Parts: sequence; C-alpha cells; structure tokens
Amino acid sequence: MVPCIYMLPEEGLSITFNPSQGVYRAMRWELYGCLMLGLWVGLIIGIVTEFFTSHSYKPVRKLA
Repeated sequence: MVPCIYMLPEEGLSITFNPSQGVYRAMRWELYGCLMLGLWVGLIIGIVTEFFTSHSYKPVRKLA
C-alpha cells in the first residue's frame, strides 16, 4: 500500500471549507489516511450488511 502514497499529488489538494478562513492544503499522508479509512469502513459495512441480510446466518434464519 505504500506505493499508493506516491501516486497522490505531492503538494496535496486545496480544500476550501470556509472561504473566509482561506484554503487548507491536505498533505499526501492525510489523503492516504482518508483513502484507507474509507476502504476499511466500506469493507466493514459490506460484511455487516451480509451478516444481517443473508439466509446463511442466524439472525435472518431466526426471523424467517
């Protein structure tokens, strides 16, 4: 996963939250952290959804 860091823009991205406060420049490692967090949370959501909606697991069989 470390090579993915070098695929991100070196100078970061400009993000404007509030125009009166100016522009925030996200660093490469911050973007990587957001990317990894999003991927892991998406995986967890998928696993939890599968558990509670598939006929292969106890909660659904109990309701059926």
